[in-house]
Amino acid sequence: MKLLKNIFHLSIFQAASYFVPLIVTPYLSRTLGLSQFGIMGVAVALVGYIGLVSDWGFSLSATQSVAMNFDNPAILKKIFWDTLFAKLFLGILSFAVFILLASIIPSLRQMWPVLLAAASQVFVGLFSVSWMLQGLELMGTFASASIAGRLLIIPLTLLFVHSPADTARALWIQGGTAAISTLISLFLVFRHVELGRPKLSWTGARAQISSSFRIFLATGAISFYTQINLIVVNFVAGPAQAGLFNGADRIRRAIYGISNPISSAAYPRINSVVAREREKALPLMLKLLTLQGGVALVLSLTMFFSAPWITVWFLGQKFHNAIPIVQWMSAVPLLVGLNNGLGTNMMLPLGMKTAFTVILTSSGLLNMIMLFPLCAKFGGIGASISVVVTEFFVVVAMSGWITLRYKGLEQRASAT
Repeated sequence: MKLLKNIFHLSIFQAASYFVPLIVTPYLSRTLGLSQFGIMGVAVALVGYIGLVSDWGFSLSATQSVAMNFDNPAILKKIFWDTLFAKLFLGILSFAVFILLASIIPSLRQMWPVLLAAASQVFVGLFSVSWMLQGLELMGTFASASIAGRLLIIPLTLLFVHSPADTARALWIQGGTAAISTLISLFLVFRHVELGRPKLSWTGARAQISSSFRIFLATGAISFYTQINLIVVNFVAGPAQAGLFNGADRIRRAIYGISNPISSAAYPRINSVVAREREKALPLMLKLLTLQGGVALVLSLTMFFSAPWITVWFLGQKFHNAIPIVQWMSAVPLLVGLNNGLGTNMMLPLGMKTAFTVILTSSGLLNMIMLFPLCAKFGGIGASISVVVTEFFVVVAMSGWITLRYKGLEQRASAT
């Protein structure tokens, strides 16, 4: 019952979260124009690597630890402070490297105002403890309280963004409103868990970084290739093609986001069941995989058949050439939905971290091999083809590994 309640609350939050892009993205794509819209997407992708390093897989590993120890206040307190300290350390380090690179690389130096504005949201994210709330299965409360901050983006964007020169301002607005959700997450954690005074331990932080390393490699591989695609399109085919790809990817993210609450709510519950009643875990995993796969299939079909209409309506007539990109990307919601069900909600809780890491790291390498030649020949369409092939590879590899693993266990059981 609690799982369904969390899914419901997260669905409301997701609806509000995607109501904002429904208004803001069409406005920005028309107001900023094709090239500046592409540059904005490139800036977000570049600073995303700061967030990638600072998160270090904690959104999965720390959430898993919290879910498995939700009834032990002393352990929860240690997880909280060690993870927060680790995030801050990694964030400060990655910000320093990023600033150094931006000061010596001419192309980045030219984008500095936009990059700095994009980085504001990543900086705010260093202090977010939504991973703790997810592990405690309190995301419903957090989601409901955070909606106001998300909705505030709409009037601020309409009031202060009026031309391509306001690209940085649009990103500052998103970073500022993200601070509201971060403050709410901190308030809720301190309200529900007795955390005491800050206890920052380098030994504890280092242990968190070490234990999350394999998950960082796996999730990092995914984030690396999803963010590098837009950067490569801009580098190989130019800002206009980057704008087309960015617009298509925003449509894809908005549509797939509808199914996100299922995975987000299921992950802590599955880990809790694995820790306490392992025999009940597999049936629950299969039910959730079927549910998420079914929802994602409907979303993919809807995205493909509505692409000619939704692309122009959502992004504007100048983005007409993004229609085939959207149609290629329509396979991604289904493939990612299956990947989340197989990987995040099956392989990780069942202790298959090494295989999970190898599969996702291999997928990142596969994408990089295909990306440059496909972008050089087909522009944004080529990048979308690379994404689809990569995600399909992950589905086949994960499902194949899980099947072989369980067949091996059954054979050993029958032999004894």
